[in-house]
Amino acid sequence: SAQMRDREADREYLCITEGVARERFKLINFLIENERLGRVVVCDADERGAQEAILHGHCLSRKGGLSLCSLRLETGRKHQIRVQMKEMGAPLWGDHRYGHGMRGQQIALWGYKLTIEHPTTHNVMTFQDLPCGSVWNAYAAELTDMAVRFAHSAPAILQEAEGLNKAGAGQENQQPDGGNNE
Repeated sequence: SAQMRDREADREYLCITEGVARERFKLINFLIENERLGRVVVCDADERGAQEAILHGHCLSRKGGLSLCSLRLETGRKHQIRVQMKEMGAPLWGDHRYGHGMRGQQIALWGYKLTIEHPTTHNVMTFQDLPCGSVWNAYAAELTDMAVRFAHSAPAILQEAEGLNKAGAGQENQQPDGGNNE
């Protein structure tokens, strides 16, 4: 959609990193695709083809040498999260290209929250889905907490939507020409 293309949709990610991620961070790097290496690398700002990459994040929990982080992209570059987290010293768990994972291993990166504006009603809509299984099980309590917080915010959103539906109830059976469906 236009919102995705124009970067107007707000996307948030969860990741598990190897090593200790900083409490709160804003990463600003310049990235370029190195075709010879078959990967994206950090480069100088003045390098031809360099693209600015900005990522905001914070560490939600640390356990056993791993960190659970929440991330928000300000820009969206190829492999941006993977490259910038590696550059920070906290590569993604399971990432064989930019970290220490094994080929075929699932990367611990999950797009968990999407907020968009409805194209016709212009209501703000938020969708959330949390990961489970594999390495994510180490953070089951934290992920459950996130789900509960989101669920508690949902009733207020639903009540607001219900109020809007009642306000437009008299118009639902009308055809575009003003006739009635019945």
